[in-house]
Amino acid sequence: MEKLNYYVNPKRSHSLARSLGIRPKDDKIDARILYQFHRLIDSKDIKVPKIDQQAKVLASYLTSYEFAVKQRVALSNHLESLRDKRLVSLLKHELKRAQKLEDKIFQDILEYIRQNQNLREDYERLLTISGVGEKMAMALLTLFKTYQGTNRAQITALVGLDSTKRESGSSVRGRAKISKNGKAIYRKASYLPAICATVHNQKIKIFYQRLLAHHKPKKLAIIASMRKMLLIAHAMYRDKTEYVAT
Repeated sequence: MEKLNYYVNPKRSHSLARSLGIRPKDDKIDARILYQFHRLIDSKDIKVPKIDQQAKVLASYLTSYEFAVKQRVALSNHLESLRDKRLVSLLKHELKRAQKLEDKIFQDILEYIRQNQNLREDYERLLTISGVGEKMAMALLTLFKTYQGTNRAQITALVGLDSTKRESGSSVRGRAKISKNGKAIYRKASYLPAICATVHNQKIKIFYQRLLAHHKPKKLAIIASMRKMLLIAHAMYRDKTEYVAT
């Protein structure tokens, strides 16, 4: 009998375990939870995942790049607290190595994209959006390539920019905020470009200023601008169209 593999969102299975009051965690418990989880899913909603090799390579590069950046930032922050000259000298050497690794992975991602025509074309289209730089274009390309066929709501949720509201009866009136359930790397890659776009991208600038004129907090307006940039880029990727500035 052919063995099939299925992807399960870890957060959903973890939430099921919590709802059942199961606190310990080991392989046997996880297996039982996953078995119970699959019994709750309608068979029509179960699909065998199709592996896109290019998406797999891009995701590997992107996570490795994120790891290298974290290492470099951690070393840099630690150096600021040191006073011992010998340690400072030693860690400065390690910091240079960390920076070289980060730069090497970044260039390797670029090279892989350039070697594949379809990736290169999509990447170059994303770069035409004012405010989108190389890092954001790489992250978005990986996201769109990995989750092809998604709609606006789905791609927003995958980045964690979908809004959530906590309300229960008349006593709990929580403020609406983003879920942050998606991968943080995509939000990090979009934050600074979105701020830049509120100044240099005419579409985003008008959108951002309109929100401020309606007395929306700056942070909320920036998050909304991130979401708008994401949806513009996603539509361009989906339809293979060029960016229109006005």
